[in-house]
Amino acid sequence: MFFQARAEVDKVNRIVTLDQAKVTEVKFPAAHEKEAKLTGILEKRLPSVTKTISLDRLEAELDQNAEAIKGVDVKNDPPKIIVATKPSVQVLIDGSPQLREVQGTKLQRVINTRSIILF
Repeated sequence: MFFQARAEVDKVNRIVTLDQAKVTEVKFPAAHEKEAKLTGILEKRLPSVTKTISLDRLEAELDQNAEAIKGVDVKNDPPKIIVATKPSVQVLIDGSPQLREVQGTKLQRVINTRSIILF
């Protein structure tokens, strides 16, 4: 049986209280034909049950399964910091500046920004 529950952790007394349980999956290999009926019974009774478990026992169980959890590479590069000593405005450009000719002039405008930037 697989379920989800709200966990309330009491670190002082090292106890975890599980409540508001919800059945997510049930498998009865010896009684496939009764799975729907047994699932219904579990779904009715499980939400009303509040279960306490030792925090140490829960942590030990999670440590055993920790090897199966694979990490994901995350890019945590620090942001570029820009310092100005005089009043200025930061203009955001989506990617490299894309220039287009302004008709009737010798100017070019950056089109991938909300700001008006002319060359």
